Amino acid sequence: ALLPRLTDADEQKRIRDTLERLAREGSGELRWRALRGLRRVGDERSRTLLERLTSDPYEDSAARQRAAAELGQLGVTASEPVLETLLHQRDAGLRRAGLDALQKLYPNDATQVNLLALNSDYPEISQPAARFLARQGDPTTLTQRLGVVKDRQVRQRLRRGLIRRQTFSKDALRELLQSEAAATRADAAWIAGSSGDTALAGAVETAIKRAAHGWTQATAHHLREQAEAEAQAWQAALWAARQLALKAAPALRAALADAQIPAAVRCEALRGLAECGDASDQALLLPLLTEVDPDVRAAASAALARLSAPAALPTLEKSTSMDGAALRPVLRAVLPNAEGRLLATAEQRQAALPIMLEQQDAAALIRRAATAGDAARSSAIAALGRLGGDAAKTALEGILANQGEDGATRALAFKSLRWVERRMVGSAELR
Repeated sequence: ALLPRLTDADEQKRIRDTLERLAREGSGELRWRALRGLRRVGDERSRTLLERLTSDPYEDSAARQRAAAELGQLGVTASEPVLETLLHQRDAGLRRAGLDALQKLYPNDATQVNLLALNSDYPEISQPAARFLARQGDPTTLTQRLGVVKDRQVRQRLRRGLIRRQTFSKDALRELLQSEAAATRADAAWIAGSSGDTALAGAVETAIKRAAHGWTQATAHHLREQAEAEAQAWQAALWAARQLALKAAPALRAALADAQIPAAVRCEALRGLAECGDASDQALLLPLLTEVDPDVRAAASAALARLSAPAALPTLEKSTSMDGAALRPVLRAVLPNAEGRLLATAEQRQAALPIMLEQQDAAALIRRAATAGDAARSSAIAALGRLGGDAAKTALEGILANQGEDGATRALAFKSLRWVERRMVGSAELR
């Protein structure tokens, strides 16, 4: 460039003033050459003018795009904030010019460019960036910068990419698990749990405590959105603790102590407690069998089935309504030794009979079917027809042979016997 080589200060000032005036006020090719001239001068003053023209919302779009292109060619990383703002402009040409300039600014650091593009509100900028980072982005940089990504779906995509590749910075992940932002802690917990790396155990335990405290504080101050974010971080941290096989029973019990705690958090705590709790937890689990939320009931049922199934039988006997789907795990555990005790009411029979048939518990059904006056007798006789087998056939024939039985009972036994006989004939033909 000629300007820096001029020795006459007045001449240098005159030429610079003319160049800057043309860059600001010129038109057409003359203006583009002036912008190119500023880039070739390349000093701080020229760069500042190019940045001012690039960021001026009242400037012509074509001029702003040209100025951005010259900044990219200039290659000074201090221009990054100005070029990054173009990615959020309504004008598609400006967005494209900003992205092209950033790529020239960081020719060997595609991860940095795509991290800047991630926060654009426009999918033609953010979506390709998310795809690249999920597949090829530098894991260390990506882990460190995960917390600055604003869009939840984009963060989820990046998180899944890191999990799939199983390459990330442990130190950066520890920092994210202690982040002020609940969403960042949640993403970090999902990654930590998927890694299976017990070296992250301490950071995960800290994340559990922080999320629990954050949810309590946000709820107390009626900060709904913050409470929801902390609940998600809490759930993710509890899941990570389970994946890392941490002995976190006290934290899990604390997550079940308050009925106001979100159901997703309590379900995760119940799954964890099923793996690291003991029989003494039955006092905490039994009331949850009648919880309003079906997912909590199902998780409590599975935990009880694993830790202390016999303790659930008295509670189930007293229950006036039973959710057969949610209580299936604990019913499968208690029914073999229940001796037909869960057939007293219609609700109990509706929940228990399908499982008894699945377990082929003929003895309990035969006892009920043979007992005159039993409330469950009709259901037991019908169930024997579904169950089939020699024992069921003998029991039904015995009922039919008893002339003292009332007509309705004999009719039901006859129908069930025919079901059994048809099944036997079908089985014989198949053989």
